[in-house]
Amino acid sequence: MDCKKVRDRFSSLWEKELMPPEERTVREHLSSCPECRKELERFEKTMGWLRSVGEAEVPEGFLPELYKKMEERKRAAPAEKVRGRWLHFPLSLKLPAQAVAMVAIVFLVLYLTKMMPTEMYRPKEAKQPPSPLSVEKKTEQVLAQKEMEKERRVLETT
Repeated sequence: MDCKKVRDRFSSLWEKELMPPEERTVREHLSSCPECRKELERFEKTMGWLRSVGEAEVPEGFLPELYKKMEERKRAAPAEKVRGRWLHFPLSLKLPAQAVAMVAIVFLVLYLTKMMPTEMYRPKEAKQPPSPLSVEKKTEQVLAQKEMEKERRVLETT
């Protein structure tokens, strides 16, 4: 397991949410990596400080005022930030959405090609060369006509 994956699991390790095999893998990495061990010590120290801080009472009306300010900031956000939101969606949402869009495009193309007149996309049939039998038959006909003309001339001259 690499350092980034181990550090991403510090919170789960701290809260004892890791499955035993994964916890064993993380602990093995920590025993062999001094940088991750130091980072875990810093994380544990920070978590200890956060737990030692007492809870403070929130003044009345604090949350509604906070929500109101958040809405105002959201409305005042430039249009560029709104347009770029698609980029920040998790991949688990973007990939299925893109797959559905691609399938829809394929079906649309198939539907539209069925709606087109068939002459538009059907290639024109090329003339096939005459078969040898038809050429031979034609030659025989031409020869027979020439013979008949010769016989007629002979008959006319006699």
